[in-house]
Amino acid sequence: MDDVRRNLLLNINQYEKLDTTMRSETSDAIAKDTQEAQHGESAKPISEDMLKKAEYFLRELKKKDKL
Repeated sequence: MDDVRRNLLLNINQYEKLDTTMRSETSDAIAKDTQEAQHGESAKPISEDMLKKAEYFLRELKKKDKL
C-alpha cells in the first residue's frame, strides 16, 4: 500500500511539473506571436476590400456554426 501511495504521489508531482512547463511555453509563444503581430500591423495598412472579405468570411463561419 505504501508503494502504491508513493508512486501515486510521484506521478502527481511529475504531472504538475509537466503541466507548469507546458503553460510556461504556451505563454511565451503567445507573447511572441502577439509581439510579431503588433509589429506587422503597423507596417501593412488594411484595405477596405480586405476588411469586407474578412467580415464576409466571419459571417459565413457563424452561419455554419448555427447549422
